[in-house]
Amino acid sequence: MAKKIVSYILSFLCVGCVVTSILFFIVTHTILDRSYVEEQLEKINYYEQLEKTIQEGFGNHIVQSGMDESVFDGIYSKEKIRGDMKCILDVIYDHQTCNIDTTSIYQKLDENISHYILNKNIHLTLTLKEQIESFKNTIIETYKNSVLYSMRTVDGLGKVIYKVKQIIPLLQCIIYSLPFVIIISLIIINRKSISRVMHYMSIILFASGGICFVADLYNIISLKIEDTIILNDNISIFLQVVIKDILTKLNIVGFVSILLALLMTILSVIMDKEPVFKKS
Repeated sequence: MAKKIVSYILSFLCVGCVVTSILFFIVTHTILDRSYVEEQLEKINYYEQLEKTIQEGFGNHIVQSGMDESVFDGIYSKEKIRGDMKCILDVIYDHQTCNIDTTSIYQKLDENISHYILNKNIHLTLTLKEQIESFKNTIIETYKNSVLYSMRTVDGLGKVIYKVKQIIPLLQCIIYSLPFVIIISLIIINRKSISRVMHYMSIILFASGGICFVADLYNIISLKIEDTIILNDNISIFLQVVIKDILTKLNIVGFVSILLALLMTILSVIMDKEPVFKKS
């Protein structure tokens, strides 16, 4: 009886360890992996959507300026957006510094406005000059806010990820080792009955797989991540895709775990009918 109680306790402890290992593996190979993030950004056409957001932001200020959208022609390129996003990812994943350089945007915008004023024969007063300067600064801030959102947020995220990456090797050793230690303990305790060992293994696999399924089911019923807005629309869409991908991976792992649990259960029943070890 004591062996059974200890075995069940170890089994449920192992469930927690296995689920933690699964989550740890998925997280380290998704949101903590820069190449994965870059792949997802391409997948959802993030850069194209960001360009539309920038244009919409510019458009919100053009009417009050009295000019038309021609002043925005060629002030930045898609390569500029990609370069700035790379700079942001450098901060988040490589613990580097980043400065979004808007000098070229400012210069091109200034050039376009000068041509516009010249073509329209607009007389420049001191007040108008101040308004134009304010308009240019607003456009620069709009670009920065669209691409970067918040340097403070990016820096904070970069510091967190840097600290996490420092302890990942240690966490890997602990998190991945614990399930094996517990399973070996179960084998030692139940060494006289392979069927009993397989019974406990089936409990571990079934419970772990069930938890993975419940996580995905909870998302479907309650989270409604399609309606969730985090920071801004573009970042929200990216996070929605990543969360869905993680939940899909959990779903697959859960399905495979439950199949293995059923197989273990069948084998343990068969072995119970034909015991391998007999008392001497």
